[in-house]
Amino acid sequence: MERVVVLFLLLAGFTVSAQDRHPFYDRGYAGNLEAGVLIRPYSYMSLSSTHGYCFGRGWFLGVGGSFEIPFNTKGAPALSRPQSSVGHADTYLYDGERKVKLFLDLRKTFLFGDTGLFIDAKFGCPHDLPLDPIKWDEFVRPTIGVIFKRRLAVCAGMDWSRGSRWSEGSDTFAIRTTSIPYIGLALNF
Repeated sequence: MERVVVLFLLLAGFTVSAQDRHPFYDRGYAGNLEAGVLIRPYSYMSLSSTHGYCFGRGWFLGVGGSFEIPFNTKGAPALSRPQSSVGHADTYLYDGERKVKLFLDLRKTFLFGDTGLFIDAKFGCPHDLPLDPIKWDEFVRPTIGVIFKRRLAVCAGMDWSRGSRWSEGSDTFAIRTTSIPYIGLALNF
């Protein structure tokens, strides 16, 4: 019974706070669910969620994660394979692999009534699925977006990734850098 009362109070508090405050602008918890597309010869669908604290006046800091899966790979042209410094072929960061990205999110929101603008930067590390513990990857995704009716947002940006790929049959590796355009749609809460 105590769990039901606590759950009811949490839901009631969330409902009241969701009606009275503006996500990512007023002080308190803020979060979002976002669906986006990374555009490359192999396009990726990105599903992400961010949760954190808004310090007021639009400043937000949070953590999140995303799951990225390739789609439309049948019609995509074959990617050329660059050669590493030791002559072995290595792969691009995005070439048909499923990814999980963990990130830190920094955002500044500017409001104009129920609409607004925001600039956002996600910093983190992508991991292939299944997880590969021998890689050192990093990414930055700056975006700019528009908020409609306090809750919906559309954003566009660039995903810059840098990572190491172990060469085939050798202990040496090569560093690769990739930049991919990103478009997303988010629900803020």
